[in-house]
Amino acid sequence: MPPQSRLHVVVNFARALVRRTWAVALSFAVGVSLGCASGYERPCDKPTGSARLTGRVINVIDGNTLTVLANFQRYRVQLADVDAPRPDATWGNRASLSLAEKVFARTVRVDVVDPTAGPRLVGTVWVGERNINREMIRDGAARVARSAHDPTLRQEEAFARAMHEGLWSEQTQ
Repeated sequence: MPPQSRLHVVVNFARALVRRTWAVALSFAVGVSLGCASGYERPCDKPTGSARLTGRVINVIDGNTLTVLANFQRYRVQLADVDAPRPDATWGNRASLSLAEKVFARTVRVDVVDPTAGPRLVGTVWVGERNINREMIRDGAARVARSAHDPTLRQEEAFARAMHEGLWSEQTQ
């Protein structure tokens, strides 16, 4: 290959690389200006006009919070009516692992209950026909939140207590 041809190939490669770099930088700048930079869950990362979200779980943060990737955006979702221990508390890691086993890398549907809950969505999480909120309580991985609206969840918690499941296994109530 003559030296001029090699130089031509190198110059074309460099031009293409510069074009791609500028395109990535420009798309990132537009995203930052809109407040939706990749990697951050912001209030703008909320579904608009719909109370339902379908996507894949890409992260489990703790026993009642996860991140869903839908429509190329990340949404932080908190399980409605569920109060799981924090990761640094007793049973916190087990609650996180329990939620991860149920939803991580799976496609979920979130029925949004409270779309105005700050930078996150609050809702009921479904994997197929399985209600994950209810399963977390039935398995003893979480308690029913004090502000819960569904009275049947209290029955699930009572069942978990009676069977000494999860959180209730070490208590003598």
